[in-house]
Amino acid sequence: MLEILELIQDQALPYFDRFGTLAAFAPLVEADAARWPENVHFQEELFCLQVIRGDLEAAVKTADAAESAGRDDGRDWAVAVGRRVRQNAEAIRRDPPSGIRIMRAQAEQTRSHLGIAPDDPAT
Repeated sequence: MLEILELIQDQALPYFDRFGTLAAFAPLVEADAARWPENVHFQEELFCLQVIRGDLEAAVKTADAAESAGRDDGRDWAVAVGRRVRQNAEAIRRDPPSGIRIMRAQAEQTRSHLGIAPDDPAT
C-alpha cells in the first residue's frame, strides 16, 4: 500500500495538478489525436472535447476522422465506435441540443455498464 501511495503522490497528483482543467487537458487530447490519427479512441475523445467547447464545425470534421479510423482498424468494436461518433455528429449537425442529449445518454449508459453511479465523485 505504501508503494501505491508513493506512486499516487509522485505521479498522479502532479498530473492532476497540471492537467486537471479542461483548458490544460485540451492540448493533450489534441496532440494525441494528431499524433495517432488511426486511433479511433483519440479521435472520439477529440470529438467530445470539441463538442464540449462548442466547436461543432470542428467536431463534425473530427467525426470523419473517427469513422475512418474505426473502418481502417476493421475490428467490430472500432467500427462501432467510428459509427457512433458519426451518428452523434449528424445528430449535432441537425439539432445541437438533441445531439448533446444523445451523447449524455450514451455516457450514462457507459457509466451503468461500468457500474459507476451517476453521483460517484470519480465521474
